Amino acid sequence: MERFIVNNRKHKTRLIRVCAVSSLLMVALGCLSVSWQRLSAQAQKAPATTYPAKRMQDGKPWMTRNLDVNIMPSYCYDDAESNCRRYGRLYTWESARRACQSLGNEWRLPTDDEWRQLAKHYGGVSADSEDKGKAAYKDLLDGGSSGFDAVLGGGRSPDGQYARLDAHGFYWAASEIDPANGSFYNFAGGGQALHRQEGGGEKQSAFSVRCVKGYQGARRAVGWGAVQLSPATKILLSLKFLASLFFGITFLRSQQRPRTRGQIVEGVGALVLICAVALDLFREFYGGHLRSSATVNALYLSKQLVSGAIIGVLAFILHAKSARIVLIAAAAIFVGLLAFEIAYAEIRHVPVRGWLLCFVGFPVGMAIPSVVFLWLDRNGNGEVDNNGDAAMVRATTK
Repeated sequence: MERFIVNNRKHKTRLIRVCAVSSLLMVALGCLSVSWQRLSAQAQKAPATTYPAKRMQDGKPWMTRNLDVNIMPSYCYDDAESNCRRYGRLYTWESARRACQSLGNEWRLPTDDEWRQLAKHYGGVSADSEDKGKAAYKDLLDGGSSGFDAVLGGGRSPDGQYARLDAHGFYWAASEIDPANGSFYNFAGGGQALHRQEGGGEKQSAFSVRCVKGYQGARRAVGWGAVQLSPATKILLSLKFLASLFFGITFLRSQQRPRTRGQIVEGVGALVLICAVALDLFREFYGGHLRSSATVNALYLSKQLVSGAIIGVLAFILHAKSARIVLIAAAAIFVGLLAFEIAYAEIRHVPVRGWLLCFVGFPVGMAIPSVVFLWLDRNGNGEVDNNGDAAMVRATTK
């Protein structure tokens, strides 16, 4: 009977570990990939670059030169740097939004309505004007009376083909047509007209970008009702929520007092995953409202702390005595990040970049669960056998 109870408990422990390791690994990798993608706009921004701007007849300050911030994914036409200098970079719909936001000071990608209103002050797009968009094309093009100086920079298709240089100027708008397509405007050189492209373009296409300035407009553009979560984001959020539910129910159902380390891990796992879900929802629905780069950095520092904590919990599930190993790994990552940034700053003769603090949060987050588990061991609550079960197993079999 005693052997049956022990074996049954071991079997349940192994099953829980398999489920938990699979879900936590997916969640942790998802957190890291999203954080890296979102921070790339901040990390790769060229602080010394300034862009000329002019208050147009719609009353808003617009850039009068195409954006050339090197973030991923973005491209030079035909992969030639000389084209970036002349025409600016080509961005996917998502990277266009991040590139404008990376400039700070309330710069953002203009909405479809803002593009349309700008064009109306110079005659209107083809669908809104008797001359089929010819006056707006002439005034807004490079050398036109408006000073907007749009250029015909062509575009890049989702399969990597470049086309229409010096024939068309495609410009993204922040509005979505549907989850796969974004709105854009077309300066058509052949017909010498400005068009609002009905149906939009695939978000993975790469077009030119102009940014507009103004916080209130950005607030309307990315309000709660305008946010549409991508399928990948929905899947990741669902995984996090289900994993937190699993750990939370397991923790609450356990009746052992005092709590064993395994039970505490379940509680910590549930708490960390709930925090991850809350941060993701905040970023998706309210991230565009954040005005200062310090606030954005604080958000991503929190996300990195949570991602690191997930890794720390995952390590314990894989091996019950891994706390010291995780602490050593966290310290090595911490020192490595600092050394890299200091070396980079010395070589490039630039100050240490503030965004580094966000990535430092990851090893700090890794260390937190490990410190908790080591403290529990020292206080007598962490006595474990080879399968990670606490001394309650032996107590149950007596």
